[in-house]
Amino acid sequence: LTWMITLLVAGAVWFLPTIASAAEASGKVVWVDTKNAALLLVCTKGGCKEIPKSKTGAMYTFIIPGKLKDAVHALKEGEPVKVMFEDRDGGGYTLTNVKQGL
Repeated sequence: LTWMITLLVAGAVWFLPTIASAAEASGKVVWVDTKNAALLLVCTKGGCKEIPKSKTGAMYTFIIPGKLKDAVHALKEGEPVKVMFEDRDGGGYTLTNVKQGL
């Protein structure tokens, strides 16, 4: 029983920081690169507050994970979107969710 509790606590310690690192941004789709699994987003006014040093009109690239591939590939250029993302260890951002509209 003690080892099971230890595993649960260790799992919670690992999982909780992952939840806290998620952020949100909104803007318009510039393009979706299906070959390299990337989304380029241009930030609308106040839409990227959670990206450090972001500015209106700045563009950011987000990596598309396999589970979001179909949803992101369905987006059209100029379409308003809201994305949830996490910082990548090597820099940049990975999508965790995407919603059409702002």
